[in-house]
Amino acid sequence: MRPTLTQLLLLALALPLCAAAGASAPRTFVSTGGSDSNTGANCAPTAPCRSFAAALSVTASGGEVVVLDSGGYGPPGTITQSVTITAPEGVYAGISVPAMSTAGVIVDGVSILVTLRGLTFESQGGADAIRINNSSGLNNNVSALVVERCFIHGFPESGIYVNSLQSGVSVYDSTIDATGTSSNGIDGITLVSGGGGVGVYRSVITGASRAGIYAAVIQAPVEVTDSLLSGNATAIATTDAGKVTVSGSRIHGPSVTAGSGINLGGTIATTAVNISGTVISDYAAGVLVAPNATIKLAIKGSTFSSNGYGINTGSGSSFAAIDLDVSDSVIADSTIANVALGASGSTLATSAVFARSSLTGSPIGASLGGGSGSALAFSGCLIANNGTGLQTAITFGASQGFLSLGNNIFVGNGTDVSGTLTRSMPR
Repeated sequence: MRPTLTQLLLLALALPLCAAAGASAPRTFVSTGGSDSNTGANCAPTAPCRSFAAALSVTASGGEVVVLDSGGYGPPGTITQSVTITAPEGVYAGISVPAMSTAGVIVDGVSILVTLRGLTFESQGGADAIRINNSSGLNNNVSALVVERCFIHGFPESGIYVNSLQSGVSVYDSTIDATGTSSNGIDGITLVSGGGGVGVYRSVITGASRAGIYAAVIQAPVEVTDSLLSGNATAIATTDAGKVTVSGSRIHGPSVTAGSGINLGGTIATTAVNISGTVISDYAAGVLVAPNATIKLAIKGSTFSSNGYGINTGSGSSFAAIDLDVSDSVIADSTIANVALGASGSTLATSAVFARSSLTGSPIGASLGGGSGSALAFSGCLIANNGTGLQTAITFGASQGFLSLGNNIFVGNGTDVSGTLTRSMPR
């Protein structure tokens, strides 16, 4: 994700600082004591404008709009040039988005970089806080949106909505709160077209009725770092994402009976998923792999606790292929099973290795179903205090079953192994 953003930033910096029609100032200013008639003075610090829209009209491409004091400055509307809108720390800059409005900010330019810093977005019936559109229809449009220190609240559709081919969004040190007075918003961040993907860093996304991050774009990367995703119906939902990286984050659900922390779907591309230093709890599944997906999933130094399933690769007639590598992690206290790799009746092919990890406190520590070649290997693991430690449910073809690579501990289970556990030399 990060290299893509770097490329976009370099692209934006390379853009010529030629002014849009009527714009001439590299830096403009807004104030509650300003007047939009000051566009004639280019919204200078001594003659600021009252609204973002007025200041943007006289801001050069690549320029900056600076907020001088706390207040509401109205929706900027459609932005077509590279620009930064900045409210310094300690200054409140509010944008209320009225009913019937598509969004408070619409980014719609060719190869532009828009940075929004220190702004507060509140819905008064408007659908989205921020949108990236592509009215040009150009396939090479790689516009970028950077959101820093912003607070977005109460939008019925999305906090940030991306519908622009190769464009992407990065969110830093911000909060997207989808909770509303009558109902919660659909997504925190939505990508329906945006190959640049989404990155969320040191931020909070909460209360979405569908997903905190919903990415339905082939090969669009998703990255979440040092963030909190809490109370969303599903925290992260992807389709053929290409790459999903979650690190140092906390993902908490509203109910152990519904939704998933990370929902991995798709039928076209292989998705590489890396989860490290992350806690996922209180979902029907910590990680759910949808039918027909091809997933390479690596989990390291993470804790999945108090979910229905810690990891669930689906059920039914699923032709998914899963390559799973879990190390130095804890999967515990699931109400159904800590790990379920292919339910009975599934044709899923699975290769899984658990190293220096624990599966504890569940009716089933790990269940292995699926078709020919399915295998689940353990090395240096603790399987403890489960109803059944390891359970096989193979119904399609031959399976390698469970493999012990040494130094595993079984203790306190009702049944340690239901099926066959083959002991092998350590790799």
